[in-house]
Amino acid sequence: MLLHMVSQVSLSYLIHTLFSHEDVDDEMQSTELQFKFSTISAATDNFSEANKLGEGGFGSVYK
Repeated sequence: MLLHMVSQVSLSYLIHTLFSHEDVDDEMQSTELQFKFSTISAATDNFSEANKLGEGGFGSVYK
């Protein structure tokens, strides 16, 4: 009986840990950088094709 209870608690903790995204969300919010559009536009020479490295799942990638 005690072994069953311990295994249930352990399993519940494991499932909660695996499927909890709260820590990841907090981490992502604290590492986000925000730039003004004008800064990015100037850095990429107004999104020039000469500065385009390729395209990915989130759009074009510029150097």
